[in-house]
Amino acid sequence: FKYALSLIYSRSYFVDGSLRLVPILDFANHQDLGTQEVTGGTMGTFGTTKGVVIKSSSSKSYSANEEFYIDYGPKSAADYLLEHGFVPPKCFSTCVSELT
Repeated sequence: FKYALSLIYSRSYFVDGSLRLVPILDFANHQDLGTQEVTGGTMGTFGTTKGVVIKSSSSKSYSANEEFYIDYGPKSAADYLLEHGFVPPKCFSTCVSELT
């Protein structure tokens, strides 16, 4: 159970208000982008998903073999550590008080 829960925590994203496991998107690393938003929608009948469309609001053009980053969103240092296994630099100032 713990292993399955850790997979959900570390690989799921909120897309349009729903928690989703999105293949390939879970390979994207975090970078503080501020304004980027990931939106999407499901395709299928009666709740069955036959496909998912994911769109990023980033205006950046990507070339082949260039890494694609997403912003994991506003979280505390403890949430980043628990859900993603790291603490980004923007949270360093608060992580000592949160984790003690």
